[in-house]
Amino acid sequence: MHKFGKSLEESNINENQNLMKKLIGLMLFFLIPMFMVAQQKQTDCKVLVEDLQGVYRGECKKGLAHGQGSAQGKHIYEGEFKKGYPDGEGKYIWAGDDYYEGQFKKGKRNGYGKHFMMVDGKSSFIEGYWVNDAYVGKSKNEKKYNTISKSGIERVNYIFKGLDAGKNEIIIRIKRAGNDFIGDVEQLNISGDSGDMVDIPGRFGYENVNFPFKATLSFAAPGKMTVSGAGMNIQCKLNFEILLEGSWEVVIFI
Repeated sequence: MHKFGKSLEESNINENQNLMKKLIGLMLFFLIPMFMVAQQKQTDCKVLVEDLQGVYRGECKKGLAHGQGSAQGKHIYEGEFKKGYPDGEGKYIWAGDDYYEGQFKKGKRNGYGKHFMMVDGKSSFIEGYWVNDAYVGKSKNEKKYNTISKSGIERVNYIFKGLDAGKNEIIIRIKRAGNDFIGDVEQLNISGDSGDMVDIPGRFGYENVNFPFKATLSFAAPGKMTVSGAGMNIQCKLNFEILLEGSWEVVIFI
């Protein structure tokens, strides 16, 4: 009786084991195709930044990368996505040694972050705030330029073009009523405290400058037409400084 009972118990165990194997096999039969479909959907999830298009792994919404994920194409990005774009906190790695960790908005560096790079074989980084992929300084309210004095000039716009592979330049344009006006000015003189003078059709300035950069320029320009139809020459003068390194355009309106 004892041996018979033991044999029956072993038989039940074997049956249970066989049943479990069948159940596991059945589950795998259904789950593997579902997993493959999920992976296929993941692959089909679009990233709208061209240099990141290739392989995407992460959360998806309405066919676009949305939520946490990683994308690899020509470049690599890991972090938060929104409607197909890097948006939020993330890390962007370029094809070379450069990478950026910080805040993004619609695929561009926007907000606080650090950009790491190699300079002369040594690791270096820029830390601070970006606006539309352009570095604007270590503080949101950091002073970037200053009009020291001006006369005969309506207003001056200082346009930061960004950091272009270390290209430091100041390009100056003179405008009236939205059009370039440099062809009508006379007695043009400019003195900058660093850089090489450049003369481009419709504009002029300096390249390879050191910052902070200071310059003084003066010129004579026809005055705006009076009621009688005759305009007198006016003397214009501008003394300015730019504090933030990068590529700048200074637009003078007269």
